[in-house]
Amino acid sequence: MLKIELNPKDCQIQSRQINGEKGPRTIHEQQAYFHTGSAYPMPFKLSIRTPADAYPSGEYTLHPDSFTVNKFGGLEINRFEAPAAPMAAAK
Repeated sequence: MLKIELNPKDCQIQSRQINGEKGPRTIHEQQAYFHTGSAYPMPFKLSIRTPADAYPSGEYTLHPDSFTVNKFGGLEINRFEAPAAPMAAAK
């Protein structure tokens, strides 16, 4: 199972402004780590809609709503909305 970890030291919300198609927009992210089974996890940014949607530190997996089918029929992770589910609830 895919394991994502948010540790208490660096899972604070990081917000930044970008220029989108419809004007300026704010992106909110948290630092997370993807465990691949290798010796070290891979760091990545987990997008959240608002600061109120921030995940507390803990272990997660991707929620089934994180996946979508692209225009070519291939499976993709929705990079703008990839909700996480607590590992305990997924088992």
